[in-house]
Amino acid sequence: MNNNQRKKRKGNRKNLPPEDLFDKPQDYYKGEILKQYTHSKSLMRIQERLTKRALNIISPECPSLVLDLGAGCGFSASYLYLNNFSVISLDLIFKMLIEYDISELNPINADMKFLPFRENSFDYIFSISAIQWIINKFPIEKLKKILIQMSMDLKRVLKPNGKCIIQFYPKDESILKEMGIIFSDYGKFEGHFIIDNPNSLIKKRYYLYLKNNK
Repeated sequence: MNNNQRKKRKGNRKNLPPEDLFDKPQDYYKGEILKQYTHSKSLMRIQERLTKRALNIISPECPSLVLDLGAGCGFSASYLYLNNFSVISLDLIFKMLIEYDISELNPINADMKFLPFRENSFDYIFSISAIQWIINKFPIEKLKKILIQMSMDLKRVLKPNGKCIIQFYPKDESILKEMGIIFSDYGKFEGHFIIDNPNSLIKKRYYLYLKNNK
């Protein structure tokens, strides 16, 4: 391998998303990276825009109780809270939840794959820029089992006619079909995908809208 090839490979690796470089989000979001993420004004603005768009898609009634899956340090949950929603924020990384005083966002340290809530707990569920750590990590057969468990968990904790909106970045669009089948057949959800800016590599955004018709 010559020097140009080595530089190209190194540059390509730098451009990969963190879920392609690290086995678990805890391995990436720590130390200086965690500080940079949690104190980034640009990331906060991006999260707020994505949350605003998610609100526009599901048109929720207010007041209501919202679960924020993969809440991180609370960028999306804070926006929901400031718009008069009661919020419970769940994240796998404990240090994310204590970077700021977010007690009003009811932070819970838990795994989104196994929701520690009672049946019919929430009016709405939001997940912004988090689920790609699941869908982009596992081989398809293991991923199917995880998504089946998630779909049934989401169904269980949502109230009748409750809605869920998941914004994510898939590695490729082949997973969309599997997600659609699983959330329909196992979660018994009604829903569809929304793709904003479909012709833009940079601005393309994926949303999965789900409604609990039970």
